[in-house]
Amino acid sequence: MRNVITKLLLLGFVIVYVSGCSKDDMQVDVGVNSQLKHDSYAALSWYNLMLKLIKETSGHTPPIVARNLGYTGVTLYESLVAGMPQHNSLAGQLQELRYIPKRKYGVAYSATIISNAALARIIRHLFANASPANMVRIDSMESAIACKSAGSIFPGKVSGSIKAL
Repeated sequence: MRNVITKLLLLGFVIVYVSGCSKDDMQVDVGVNSQLKHDSYAALSWYNLMLKLIKETSGHTPPIVARNLGYTGVTLYESLVAGMPQHNSLAGQLQELRYIPKRKYGVAYSATIISNAALARIIRHLFANASPANMVRIDSMESAIACKSAGSIFPGKVSGSIKAL
């Protein structure tokens, strides 16, 4: 347990350190692989916004930033792990993480829609003291990703994903 928390904090610190050493307009490039671009669009967009929020929101010292990045990573993983049969949830392994809702058998889900909603929710919570303009950015990003994703997914998968939330 303590080893997992230490690794998450170390990972968060490394991410913050590396992001501090680069340009303010840092964007993650996934190259020419269009499937990877589609699959990772929501997560990369949210992490890029989170880097901006870290710089613009008061009270986000390195230990808090590391913790917030860890929470965000766990949230993303837990939102997707039910669709990855070879992986296990961290429920019961992390303090206070006891139960993750199970997906219904036979219902189609969209990883992009689920991860978008999960990341929006955790980032709203972690940056509750963000400026009104940044809160609008959070809402706008959630809506934009949801609209972009819904347009490329058949309706049954969209409704199943929304009900899962």
